[in-house]
Amino acid sequence: MSIDVFSGELSAYTAHRARQHYLEGNVRRIFAYVGPDNTAARNNLRELEAFRRVYPGRIYGWWVNRPDQSKDVDEISDLDDHHELDGWVLNLEAPMQHKPLENVVAGVTALGRPTIASLAGVSPSHTNYDYRTLDRHGVAVDWQAYLDSGEGPDPATAVTELVRSSFTIGGWEYRCRWGKRYGWGRALDQSVPTSPFDAYTVPRSPNATYKTGPREWGVHVLDRRLRRPNGDVAGVLLGRAAYPRVRVTLDVTRGADASRTPAQWKALAASARLPNARKRPVSVYLAEHASDSTIAAIADGAA
Repeated sequence: MSIDVFSGELSAYTAHRARQHYLEGNVRRIFAYVGPDNTAARNNLRELEAFRRVYPGRIYGWWVNRPDQSKDVDEISDLDDHHELDGWVLNLEAPMQHKPLENVVAGVTALGRPTIASLAGVSPSHTNYDYRTLDRHGVAVDWQAYLDSGEGPDPATAVTELVRSSFTIGGWEYRCRWGKRYGWGRALDQSVPTSPFDAYTVPRSPNATYKTGPREWGVHVLDRRLRRPNGDVAGVLLGRAAYPRVRVTLDVTRGADASRTPAQWKALAASARLPNARKRPVSVYLAEHASDSTIAAIADGAA
């Protein structure tokens, strides 16, 4: 399976090296940093035309988001008009937590390009982004599994927590299946041995409970089956993103590339397998810091 790579400096990655990775079947898309405006962004934008003449794959614009969502949308739209990038990666980190994302997500997806959200934190279950808006607009969720620097979880934890949270926080939203319908709901509190849940597709609230156990922050999910007041199983409590739109990024910077053998990188990429599925959607940060053998090994592990 081909992987995706982030690049902060296209000139350091080089178009010929990117072409070789593409022809080998190891890299399918490049996420090139294009903003907010700084020297790196300007250099990458100047490099784009010449880079495309050599590299046959797709290039997405990678944008680090700011609290001023309207300004971000205006600047991304302008770049989209001038450079016709193949898609967008929205880097949503700490300043964007606990905030509605409708403005920026609706504005960028309206451009008609595929859109990915790159999210950071201890794990998806520890970190509260506006996942429901991302889901509504069909945005893929790419979790930064930066385990070597201590800034994120291992890839297996990242994908598992995205699709089925191991613990819940009162007041936070989670995906659920109610009958045969998938939707969203809210964990109403942090009580044990059961916690109440409000599935939004059902009129009354609370409309279900699930079995829980105590933990320091929130409650452990001991049984994700959602039960009606009469005890009947009505659905299943899930996580924060839909299966088809879950991804992880491996960090090869800060000496991480040399800290593992190719076999170890392959095993790490393979651990990103989604629960009950073969899919291992993996990205690499940053391409210019990754050796050819590391990129080949991660692509092999993601296959």
